Amino acid sequence: MATPESTPAMSAGDVVYESTIVMDEPLLRELVSAKDRSMNKRDGLVMAVVWAVVLAAYVWGTVAAGVMTAWGVVAGVVILALLGWSVALAVTGFTLFWPKRSWRKTADHWFARHGAGTGDDQRCELRSSACLSEARCCVLQDGRPAGSVAKPYKAFSHIEETEHLLVLVAGDGEVGSVLHNMFSPSYADRLAERADLEDVCWDKRTLRGGTPEQLREYLERKVGARA
Repeated sequence: MATPESTPAMSAGDVVYESTIVMDEPLLRELVSAKDRSMNKRDGLVMAVVWAVVLAAYVWGTVAAGVMTAWGVVAGVVILALLGWSVALAVTGFTLFWPKRSWRKTADHWFARHGAGTGDDQRCELRSSACLSEARCCVLQDGRPAGSVAKPYKAFSHIEETEHLLVLVAGDGEVGSVLHNMFSPSYADRLAERADLEDVCWDKRTLRGGTPEQLREYLERKVGARA
């Protein structure tokens, strides 16, 4: 248990919870995954229904024809695989960081906006604060604020949680269907635009003011009352 002398003071008097994050690429992947989770679940559910209908039609057609060819077997395996993938997406809302060039462009864009250069070891330091009437996030350079954003809780849609982060998601920022985005040349640009919505996230390992569970309850009350 940290003593009062060893616990860093909050950055402002209206701050209730606060954390400092050294954001690197693995943590950025967690942030993007949290942002995408609700939309991925929705897309997965839609695709699961579509592929279930296709599978039912395939089975009915095969039974009606009374014959199974090699190509029919291949088609059945493909349909089952796509149905399984869609169900997994609907349940977990996982994010595919593919194609790699799209993710690289997204990561470079995000780090550049937060004061980090390009290269293999991109990272920046952020300080996130849950305040009485708003959420704040500022970029730290040499321990000093070097740019910040503050938004009222009504600007956020919901809370997501990952292994290390609690994320206050700023709207749903539509980017299109999963299958279309895999081959869309504009996907990276749309991801970058969505990243500009500026979510606010807290590192559960460096949280001050309470436990991650208490912070989540606090944010849920604030976001739930945003209307």
